[in-house]
Amino acid sequence: MSDNGEIQRLLEASRVEEKKGNLHGSIRHLQVLSDLLPNNASIFNKLGIMNYGVGELNLAEKNTCKALALSPNVSSYHNTLALIFKKKGDLASSLESLQQALRIDDKNAQAWNNLGLV
Repeated sequence: MSDNGEIQRLLEASRVEEKKGNLHGSIRHLQVLSDLLPNNASIFNKLGIMNYGVGELNLAEKNTCKALALSPNVSSYHNTLALIFKKKGDLASSLESLQQALRIDDKNAQAWNNLGLV
């Protein structure tokens, strides 16, 4: 297991790469983090978002589903999955994910907005 300093360094490096627009660089750091922290749902969700950003939709779905398996009651993870399904053309699954997001948090503005777009 890695120490907290290494984890913080990788998180910061991922953020820096994302801010620079280097999503592939951010993904590399997040992949290392996902190996170090295999039960950290937020890392897998962020990895899914980055995969989505570079058009790797199957990996985006896989990583977001891993996040949901670890933390099924996080509304924003369901919203992320809905965006992936929408981009893949699976509107029924997108709608289902958005409805789940709103069951968990009926004040999730992003999910409400996305529901209007599906």
